Amino acid sequence: MPTALLPTSVVVSQGARCDASVALAALRAGACGLLHCDDPDTPDALRERERLAEQAPDGSTWGLRFDLRQDSQRLAQVLDKLDETRLPLVLLAGVPETQIEEAVATFRRIAERVWLEAGDLGSALEAERAGATGLVLKGNEAGGWVGDRSAFVLLQEVRDRLGVPYWIQGGMGPETAAAAKLAGAQGPVFSEQLWLTDDASPEASEARALGALDGSESLCLGSAPACRLQGVAGRAALSELERRITAEASSPEDTHRLIREATASEDLSRAVRPLGQDVAFAAEVARRFGTVGRFLTHVEQSMRDLPQRAADQGALCE
Repeated sequence: MPTALLPTSVVVSQGARCDASVALAALRAGACGLLHCDDPDTPDALRERERLAEQAPDGSTWGLRFDLRQDSQRLAQVLDKLDETRLPLVLLAGVPETQIEEAVATFRRIAERVWLEAGDLGSALEAERAGATGLVLKGNEAGGWVGDRSAFVLLQEVRDRLGVPYWIQGGMGPETAAAAKLAGAQGPVFSEQLWLTDDASPEASEARALGALDGSESLCLGSAPACRLQGVAGRAALSELERRITAEASSPEDTHRLIREATASEDLSRAVRPLGQDVAFAAEVARRFGTVGRFLTHVEQSMRDLPQRAADQGALCE
């Protein structure tokens, strides 16, 4: 698909709840809407996948996001659960570096387009060589698997180095989205920012918890890649995970295993979840805009207007 026809904004639904509402709202606003789907064969996942496919507007860009969790065994497990499913788009996160080529080739058999998340220039280039048709570059402000570069440092590193379209995640709001597009990105990726909107319909307890967060509660643990996480019931679980990594992990593989165990825990007092600093925007986005559509309309207008305003004021002169 020509770059000019691709959506400028990408929206990823909340991972903790398999719900296509936010993705569908994004599609109606002209953005790309992705359903985060950890276990594709659960009743909730099957229902929401079908809902997304049936209600997606004609010509819209939609698909599923899967996190392979830096686990070399998970690629086969996810594919087995998908069975004979055909998808327009798949976004793969947490792909072990040694499996990038295999993951892209395998998912190309069931998806028209395969995008990969990348936290550094090396993995972005490897994904492009493997045949990925798009990339989500993740600054280390974002939740989940990230590198050691912030979003705008990463954008500087990849400038003029990639031949496929790429979007940027981490620290994105209307103004930074305009700057990111000016820096070469196709556009921004939004997730946590939208979790308190009317479309997300959070439960009261969830809304209180998310609304109280300012992003500083998260920690980036591990390396090559790291994972930005937050404790479900406070900082204690995250501190305990950090202690275990220091005491027990002798390799990146050990660290990734401990992170997987913690994120899979159903004991909420000990559970941690991939959650980035972008959650700090959630309450303000909900207060100012209310819906995903109104927020994305404002983002699109900012990406059109702000670069011209900066040019008129001489801010872009060398």
